[in-house]
Amino acid sequence: MISLVLEVKINTNISKISKQTFGFLETKNILFLALLLDSFIIYFKELIWIPRCNATIAWEKIRNIGKKEKLNESENMDHYFKSSHQQVKHLNRINKL
Repeated sequence: MISLVLEVKINTNISKISKQTFGFLETKNILFLALLLDSFIIYFKELIWIPRCNATIAWEKIRNIGKKEKLNESENMDHYFKSSHQQVKHLNRINKL
């Protein structure tokens, strides 16, 4: 089962390199790469994803953006634009409709 996950997620070159570098047999190499992938996902979530989500929540709170505004894209999209260029692009898109 783990090998199927790794086939999809990890390039075979990485598998070959880790086998050569660490001298693992196939089964141990698969477990090593599965743990490596699992650790990467966990640390990515902890170090990047959650802080970005928290920053987005804080940013929305400062601008009084609630669930209602997020659900109504066409009227409230300007809350999310960071530059006037993006606002102009959005307005042009709306005007074409």
